[in-house]
Amino acid sequence: MPTSQGARYVAQLCSHWGRKFQIAEREDGATIVMTTGAVVEIAVSAGAMAVEVVAAGDARLIELKAVVTTHLDRFAFREAPLLFEWRDQWAEARST
Repeated sequence: MPTSQGARYVAQLCSHWGRKFQIAEREDGATIVMTTGAVVEIAVSAGAMAVEVVAAGDARLIELKAVVTTHLDRFAFREAPLLFEWRDQWAEARST
């Protein structure tokens, strides 16, 4: 998604979730491991941020996408809503 403040939003999300989940911050993003074992991978580059969510089951994946979207939009209130373009990689792989 396009944003010039991706690093800031990742830092805020990591700070917010830091007491609840296992977090590994990097210069170019972060990996967040939820208590359920789901993983949120965020990569930041100049002018953009990419988010990948891996969770067991479609219902949990949908729920976690909504949680991530809500939190990042809250931190990005000046430019919210961010333009998330979620893609199901498994569906894409099955259709090719």
